[in-house]
Amino acid sequence: MKEFIDSVPREIEEAAWVDGCSRVQALLRIVVFAAAPGIVATGVFAFLSAWNNLLFPLTLTSSMEMKTLPPGLLLAFTGQFKADWAGMMAAAMITTVPVVVGFATVQRYLVEGLTKGAVRG
Repeated sequence: MKEFIDSVPREIEEAAWVDGCSRVQALLRIVVFAAAPGIVATGVFAFLSAWNNLLFPLTLTSSMEMKTLPPGLLLAFTGQFKADWAGMMAAAMITTVPVVVGFATVQRYLVEGLTKGAVRG
């Protein structure tokens, strides 16, 4: 995120101040808008990290109602002497759909955010 904030020219902020914007307005209207691809890329990575997390919810929660989706699916479809593969695959497909739709929606911002923050220039 630092690269995105640093990539906004200081002159644009100063021009916003001359046009009557306060520092907060210039931050919200200029800097945040210019850093939007980086914010989207960071948000997507944070969402995917939380969505796919299995270890911490599995070990840190005790009741089934408190578990997140991955450990809930793991515990719901497996047992000591059984594994409901058809149900597990159907549930995995249903949980994959929101991620694919979300990725398709923000793909252009994600690619722009990954490439723009990697090159300083």
